[in-house]
Amino acid sequence: MKRIGLFAGILAILISIGSILSCLSPNPGNKKPSDVFVVYGKLEYRPVDSTRKSMAAYTGAEFFLSSARYHNSNNPFDPQRIVLRPTDDVSAEDLRAFDGKQITISIRYTEGTLPDPRSSYPTNSDGSPVRQGEGWQVLAIIEGL
Repeated sequence: MKRIGLFAGILAILISIGSILSCLSPNPGNKKPSDVFVVYGKLEYRPVDSTRKSMAAYTGAEFFLSSARYHNSNNPFDPQRIVLRPTDDVSAEDLRAFDGKQITISIRYTEGTLPDPRSSYPTNSDGSPVRQGEGWQVLAIIEGL
């Protein structure tokens, strides 16, 4: 939590860059791993029960951003809630502190990893394995819009 003040300054810079990026790359469907987006919405924390076999336990998804919108334009970022991933800069503890609050974040997409082909795993509708760790890495976070 001590690093939040530093990230607020970094986030201010990223918001400026993000507003430019949101004009250049308005569609997150065309995402590249290097693209950074600045969005806002409500953070939801849903703890994963790792003792049960479920999609949430398999993917490790426990942080979500609902009603995600581009910062400064109010355009929808994604019609679904998006999965947020902690990083070295914003830990899971930091994310839990913002549960249920409106936040502004800078994020970068990560594809996740494929499971070991010798193991059992859930599949997508096309038969391909579901990736583990897929989602949006949180680079910086502040409370409010």
